[in-house]
Amino acid sequence: MLRIALLLALYFAQGLPYGFQVIFLPVYLRSQGASLADIGFVGVLSLPWLLKALGAPWVDRYGSVRLGHYRSWILPLQAGLAVVALTAAFVPAKQLPLLLALVFVMNLFAATQDIAVDGLAVRILKPHEVGRSNAVQVVGFKLGMLFGGGLLAWSSLYLGWRGLFLVLAGAMALVFLATLLFREPPVVDTLARSSIAVILKRLLAAARAPGSGLLLLAVAIYKTGEYLVSAMFKPFLVDAGYPLARIDL
Repeated sequence: MLRIALLLALYFAQGLPYGFQVIFLPVYLRSQGASLADIGFVGVLSLPWLLKALGAPWVDRYGSVRLGHYRSWILPLQAGLAVVALTAAFVPAKQLPLLLALVFVMNLFAATQDIAVDGLAVRILKPHEVGRSNAVQVVGFKLGMLFGGGLLAWSSLYLGWRGLFLVLAGAMALVFLATLLFREPPVVDTLARSSIAVILKRLLAAARAPGSGLLLLAVAIYKTGEYLVSAMFKPFLVDAGYPLARIDL
């Protein structure tokens, strides 16, 4: 049960910066007079999530035996998330380029951590726990999105801009402490110890399998329409006169 709770907390922490970017940031930018075209480009901040598959072989290949293979990735990345969020708390809202850069870095850390957490889940879960863990993954990430982009953004009306990021940093620091107390079992599978060349060769062989091209295409574009529409929906509500508190919740 403690393992499931840790995974829930980690997925929750990874959803925080993504939720801030996709839920709160478009509303804030539109309320400050940003054009719809500029808001559309904010989606570039989520690029680390689209490209995280390229980093997966490196996360699986390299890691510390003493700290635990995946734990040695999660700990510095989770600490990095807390530090970046704390830094953002002292960046004025008007310094938008710096703020966007910090959000990009948080997405980079969170996306890379997601690779390690998925690997950790495979390592520590028993076969009958996999289905439950998959539900935990989705629920934890969505709760993080709602907290970081909806509830926390709404409470920023009372906490202020700095308070919003301080709460984010505090939540990430708590997850870091929980991970620090966890002990990861040693790596035993051969794939994680394989060279990058071997891993890439296996991926290439899988990509050449019959039907894999159409499958990869479907995976790449199946949510494109939804993403493009949802990115403009909240700015539309701003233009319609809805207050910030009602939009983000």
